[in-house]
Amino acid sequence: MSKKNTPEQFYKSLSTYVVVNLFLIALNLITSRHNLWFVYPLLGWGLGLALQGIRTFGPGKESSDKDGSRQLPEATEMPRVPEKRAESTAPWRDRDFV
Repeated sequence: MSKKNTPEQFYKSLSTYVVVNLFLIALNLITSRHNLWFVYPLLGWGLGLALQGIRTFGPGKESSDKDGSRQLPEATEMPRVPEKRAESTAPWRDRDFV
């Protein structure tokens, strides 16, 4: 087992878990519907996969920053476009009603 847990390794393990357990479920349901044994490898392997996920993505993981804190990129401010007043096509002016 590798000491370095990477997201790529976790997703590879997850995809293997899904494929193999789908096969085991199908095998169990085809051969003996009255005895559902697929649950045991599903739960056991699932527990190990959950622990691997916690080690990979869980709290205390270092980020690329030296101090270990994650920082959001600074937002760049969009230049403001001056508002244009739509010119009225009516024969009167707005000031006539004030």
